[in-house]
Amino acid sequence: MRPQQFPSALPGGQEFLEALIENIVDGLAACNLDGDLVLFNQATRTFHGLLPEPIKCEDWAKHYDLHDETGRPFELEQIPLWRALKGESVRDAPMMIIPKTGESRSLIANADPIYDAIGNQAGAVVLMRDVTELKAAKAELESMKSLLENQVAAHMADLEKTIAELQKNKQRLEDSEGQFRTTFEQAAMGCGHLDISGKWLRVNQKLCDIVGYSREELLETKFQNITHPDDLAEDLAHSADILAGRIENYSLEKRYFCKDQSIVWVQITVSLRRQIQSSGVLGVPLYFIAMVENISDRKQLEFQNAESLLALEQAKVALENRNDELDQFVYAASHDLKAPLRGITNLSKWLEEDLSGQLSEENQQQLILLRQRAKRMENLIDGLLKYSRIGREQVDPELVDIYSLLLELVDSLSPTNGFDIQIPQICPNVMAKKLLLGQVFSNLINNAIKHHDRDSGTVIVNWENQEQHYLFSVTDDGPGIPVAFQSRIFTVFQTLTGGGSPENTGIGLALIKKIVENEGGVVQLHSNGDRGSRFEFTWPKLS
Repeated sequence: MRPQQFPSALPGGQEFLEALIENIVDGLAACNLDGDLVLFNQATRTFHGLLPEPIKCEDWAKHYDLHDETGRPFELEQIPLWRALKGESVRDAPMMIIPKTGESRSLIANADPIYDAIGNQAGAVVLMRDVTELKAAKAELESMKSLLENQVAAHMADLEKTIAELQKNKQRLEDSEGQFRTTFEQAAMGCGHLDISGKWLRVNQKLCDIVGYSREELLETKFQNITHPDDLAEDLAHSADILAGRIENYSLEKRYFCKDQSIVWVQITVSLRRQIQSSGVLGVPLYFIAMVENISDRKQLEFQNAESLLALEQAKVALENRNDELDQFVYAASHDLKAPLRGITNLSKWLEEDLSGQLSEENQQQLILLRQRAKRMENLIDGLLKYSRIGREQVDPELVDIYSLLLELVDSLSPTNGFDIQIPQICPNVMAKKLLLGQVFSNLINNAIKHHDRDSGTVIVNWENQEQHYLFSVTDDGPGIPVAFQSRIFTVFQTLTGGGSPENTGIGLALIKKIVENEGGVVQLHSNGDRGSRFEFTWPKLS
């Protein structure tokens, strides 16, 4: 069957139309009322790897290797061209061609009956788009996303493990310090008296235990002899300050050499006993009083703590790098996915311009529907990009005037004159991340307008001041949300209406939920399912 002759406005007339059909990237096939294939363009022949054959309709599926999206062979009544031949308009039907030799292909089929000039059905036509690469790309994207999420989860687990170990070390340190304080209060720490030159005069057994010397051995030496050379200068300087009356006491962490030449870390607290003199006059120095606490365990924990902090910082940097890589990947993926959508939109516009005045109203509506769906997919990709970034971008809180914010949002949304947006005259000033809070209000108000079933309506914004947070609400008088659907309303890709609207992506409420919960709040829906809905969300008070 030759295509109907187009007017002479088409370059080349019939030949141009035949060339156009033969060269389009989508597969195009048509049959007459008897089920005989009369049109089978180059793309269709490529898909099947076969030429059209005069076979019965019942043998189409087997001969042309037609299967459903799961790989099961088509029954006759499942074949889009047969369904169209029976009077059905088929839209976006997934199918596969699995040839006995060669590669399998995934297709999206749209089929319609063909009617002649007086309205009698003359046959059927099917348009098949090859989505094999797109399907594979989506699968690879999901696989890479899953891999990245698993890697991030692994790093988070390591980070949590490091934090837990750090907290254990911190607890050990606090316990150790508590034990030291108790020991000091019970005089169970090293204690010694030294003359002005630094010679030990009296020592207790605890001090002997700390340094490993006997009492007699210590009384024959000076503290300078067992002090680590790197610590001696500071100790002597503080001793000089006490003798000169510039300070009354000092505390110092230092190292002692034990009798076996090992090193012990101690904390010393030193004061000076003087002869009693008249007020304002320094008495003659008698001896130093040194309280010596063995802090070797605590220093070891501090060293471990420093190592743990370094590991924590390294894990944090690694996680930030992973997040940056994920951002770059999501951005690149969204760009690559939107490029063919723009190509589809431009191609439909060119076809509409080239065939101006020659397309039927139905065909014009189909081109409009094609552009709307491409736009909806682009919006969906943008929504997913925003959704993936929530909680990972640093936004500083600021003092937000809620009344001014709502006025700006309503002005930017530009509702029609039939809608009354009611805002309280008195609103709080809230310390919050303005961009995120504005996104929540904007989505809720816009949804109330966009999904209203009338050209006019009322949207009421209200708030309550509660103890630890603010409670905001957005109420509308539009169609209610069915009770059975309310448990899924905040899930990604869940919509109440069909997918024809380019703005209806099913991400808006999921975006709201993620923002609110990331900020420490809760979002809820109240609707009797018949008329009207009220969305409430809490926003924590920040100091």
